[in-house]
Amino acid sequence: MTSFPELHELLWLFESEPTIPEENPGWPINPATFETERGRWRVRCVIAPYDYTVTIRCQIEGEDAIEVNLLENVDEVKLDRTHEAEALVVVCRTDSLLRPVRLQLKPRVHVVIETELPWQRA
Repeated sequence: MTSFPELHELLWLFESEPTIPEENPGWPINPATFETERGRWRVRCVIAPYDYTVTIRCQIEGEDAIEVNLLENVDEVKLDRTHEAEALVVVCRTDSLLRPVRLQLKPRVHVVIETELPWQRA
């Protein structure tokens, strides 16, 4: 990944401590797994900068609602704190047809996944 948030910024967003498989070498070489609950929603997000991978899994009342696996395709991860919303934004490589994937956690859980058509590219 060309850029990703600092660990303390992700702690702020998810309001939970991450699970990192090995302390040495730790983050960002090893992935960080965040789990959080928002009302009826349980959200799990794995961010692996050195693997260019982000996985998002959302459950509602214990049932899977959505799982997004962006494998070896992520260029940038950033936070969006605008208009009282708090979200993780995942930008894929420029050759991908995916527009930025958005995982909003506040004021409510909301996931946006959009593609673009090849002829829409500039």
